[in-house]
Formats: sequence, structure tokens, C-alpha cells
Amino acid sequence: MNKRLTLGLVFAASFQVCVLVGMYISAQLPLWFGTEISLQTKPVDPRSLFRGNYALLSYNISQQAVPQSWQDGNAIPNAMVVSIALEPAAASELFVGRGMYKKKPTSGLFIRGRTGKNWHRQGAPMVDVSYGIEAFFAPKDKAIALENQLNHPHRAVIMVNADGRARLKGIVSN
Repeated sequence: MNKRLTLGLVFAASFQVCVLVGMYISAQLPLWFGTEISLQTKPVDPRSLFRGNYALLSYNISQQAVPQSWQDGNAIPNAMVVSIALEPAAASELFVGRGMYKKKPTSGLFIRGRTGKNWHRQGAPMVDVSYGIEAFFAPKDKAIALENQLNHPHRAVIMVNADGRARLKGIVSN
């Protein structure tokens, strides 16, 4: 092999490793530097041969009322990035959504999500929002223990970064 080809292969391999390391670090930043919050969950326990043992989670902030200023007769686009402002619930360690915004709020704690299905609740327009924290993967013994507790309320411990990205840290029984 000539020197130029060897150098090109080394560069290509190094570039791929750097991209993978960057993706890993980007995914871990909320866990390392994020603010810890708790959200009420409504879990469902599926199992998959391909994905392993996991619990699907839904949160009280997963369904949002469409703000009046956004209501122009058109549906909210699918996969639109939105920010949900968060605040502590009264007399609780749980957090609740305070409003949905197209741009990230300039102050306060918020979580970034993507819009999904549009629907109506008692005539009011609503939209589903996903945050990338809807599946909790666990080893088989922990997943079975979680499955046995599904009829009791749970809360998810979430780490939220300053830019609104969130990662699921764990599930705690109330």
C-alpha cells in the first residue's frame, strides 16, 4: 500500500470513531450536567424479542393543549420541535407542564419534545408530544419487578439539560 492510501484509511477510521464518541457524549450530557426532575408516569409493560425488556411510559406532559395563538384552523405539523415549560407541582416533588412554546423559553426549566398526533378533548385542540424518554429498558429481573408494580403509581426520574434535552434516569414507585 502506498502512503496516501494508508493515510486515507487511518483518517476515515479516526473520523468514524470521533463521530461515534461525539454521539455518545451528546447523549450522556443530560445525565452528567442536567437538572433532576420527577414526572408522574402511566406505564404499560410490553416485551419485544428485538428490543428486550422495557416499559413504555406516558407522562402527564405527553398531551398538551394547543395554545390559542397557534390555532389558525390547521393541524400542528408532525415532528415539530416544541418546548414545554416545567414547574414544581404544589405540595409535591413532581413537575408539571406550564405551557408549550415554539422557541425555547429564555428562563426557567423546560423540556424539548416533538409533536405527534393532533386530537380534540371536549372541543379543545390537543397535540401529543414525545420527548425521547418514553421507553425504560431494564434487565430481566428489574423489568419483572417493575411489571409486578405496574398497578401502583410511579414517577420517572428525568435529567433535563439546559437546552431541554432529557434522559430517563430511572423509575421510582410512589
